[in-house]
Amino acid sequence: MQHEFIRKTGKAIEVLASEILLLNEGDQLPVISDWVERHHFSRGTVQNALHVLRERRAIQTQSRGHLGSYLTVIDYKKLQQFILNGHLRGSMPLPYSRLYEGFASGLYDNFACADIPLSMAYMRGAKERIHQVIQGIYHFSVISALAATVAIEEGTPISILVNFGQHSYLSQHVLLLNKNFSSVQSGMRIGIDDTSYDQQCLTKELARDYDLELIPILGQQIIPKILSGELDAGIWNHDQIIDQQYSGITVQMIHSPMTELSNTAVLIGRQDNDVINTILRKNIDKDRVLTVQKQVVDGLRIPQY
Repeated sequence: MQHEFIRKTGKAIEVLASEILLLNEGDQLPVISDWVERHHFSRGTVQNALHVLRERRAIQTQSRGHLGSYLTVIDYKKLQQFILNGHLRGSMPLPYSRLYEGFASGLYDNFACADIPLSMAYMRGAKERIHQVIQGIYHFSVISALAATVAIEEGTPISILVNFGQHSYLSQHVLLLNKNFSSVQSGMRIGIDDTSYDQQCLTKELARDYDLELIPILGQQIIPKILSGELDAGIWNHDQIIDQQYSGITVQMIHSPMTELSNTAVLIGRQDNDVINTILRKNIDKDRVLTVQKQVVDGLRIPQY
């Protein structure tokens, strides 16, 4: 019986905190009967939840008689703790470059300063990362502005919450050629990664001008396959070439209006997840993340992620 009481009160606290988080100081507090009707809590459960929020000083209210109660103080940080009840969960690309290591380090530093525990997962393919945000497995993901734009145009229910600016995601995409080639030619075997919006879009744009054989492949395999001669070319992240100093590969710059979007990092959330999206918008200091990223890239800070 006691366990059930605690469970119901805990759920009510989370729900009330989620709704109050979207309000401002000076706003009217919803009346108890509204919460009872909308969420099917008992009146006593709602009263207990409000008592806890007041006792923990997450909110302070003032009664104005028949006009109801108004929020005089809202401690958003405490409300967030009630809502998250654990770690904020995010995802981003595998940190195979200094730029990605720096970005991951910046996110951890940012949320540590906000007293929000963060748990990051690292996985390839923006399509899969977006899918897992929509499924509620992760609260947010870091993808390129190009991937976000294409996904939204396709009707995917995500929102861009933060744009970190150009060259925050990668320096640039480049065309990699086997040492036997000096330029793109029709008939070449070029790798295409169907899990990556960026790589797929840029490759298909290149293929419009040449008769190329598109070979399905994971992005991380493009460089090894070019070196082994199994591929003639592929589009990939220039940062990996710079960081690992590959030889035997010719690098050509890509001139496409899509490259600006593909090198820009954005943080996306599920479109209908207003509460979590509000927490993210309120707590991400873009400049702080980018400062830590640059320190890692410049070798002035040890990556921590």
